[in-house]
Amino acid sequence: MTPCDSSMISAAGFEKTLRSSIESLFLSNHTADTVSRVFLQIEYLDTGGRQLHCRGEHIGIILPPASTRRVELRSFDRQGTLYYHLSPPPRTKSTATPFMVKLRVDSLSYLSNPSEKL
Repeated sequence: MTPCDSSMISAAGFEKTLRSSIESLFLSNHTADTVSRVFLQIEYLDTGGRQLHCRGEHIGIILPPASTRRVELRSFDRQGTLYYHLSPPPRTKSTATPFMVKLRVDSLSYLSNPSEKL
């Protein structure tokens, strides 16, 4: 894995609705090479900025140069009581807690052989 920053790979468009077991986001490749793997750091914060959880995810993905792909991850919210503050608002009157995220792509791997598959 090669260290990287947001000028090489960016993460955006995070979404997680209430009761969903899936989180999604978009990864964009700003390099001239095809990426095969990224290591993403995700920090979950309450709306006051306090950390709720933090995790790292290795994501296998074929990401050609100048392209964007949607990625789905299993949610950290196992009880389904939290929702991302920019996702569509919950349609329920039950207690639901909004959260924010900080996304940082820490490192990546390039596809060593263009005919290689994940």
